[in-house]
Amino acid sequence: MDPRFRGDDDVGSTENNMANETKKHTKLIVSLLITMALMFGLCFALVPFYDAFCKATGLLGKTTDQRVRIDSFTTIDPTRTIAVEIVANVNSRLHWTFNPDIKIMNLHPGQVQTVNFFAENLMNRTVISQTIFSVSPFEAAKYIKKAECFSFSPQVLAAGQSAELPSVFFIDKDLPAEIKRITISYSVLDAG
Repeated sequence: MDPRFRGDDDVGSTENNMANETKKHTKLIVSLLITMALMFGLCFALVPFYDAFCKATGLLGKTTDQRVRIDSFTTIDPTRTIAVEIVANVNSRLHWTFNPDIKIMNLHPGQVQTVNFFAENLMNRTVISQTIFSVSPFEAAKYIKKAECFSFSPQVLAAGQSAELPSVFFIDKDLPAEIKRITISYSVLDAG
């Protein structure tokens, strides 16, 4: 029989083929949607793991939020001087004044330094802020030791309130000799 002229028998097989194709397409769409949802969820799940990895290794200038006792690191290496720059950043949605009292300093490894930050909430509401502390070059992050820092916990400032926020740190004497300049960045974010 000429394929152009099909009888009633062929109509049923065409319908079966279309039903099978529809089932295949439905399975494919469902599989793609599930894969997409899993990938999206994995992206969010990786953020805390990546942050913990960066803090543990010092990757991308992340440091630990662990306090150290100053008296356990009292040895100062007077033969080396490290140029340290302090950078203060405020998230664009947060209307604050935030400045360090010292922006550039020279420190010897082991020398304890206090930097006080002036913070003022210029918003008409109370703000809970969190400060992120990072270091450049990335390799230097694990050698910055904080004894006290406002970045350890959220800071609450009422509308119009100001505060002096101290950061007490030193550079570990085991800092590699090729690192002669360090930038420490404090970025304030709205945590509320």
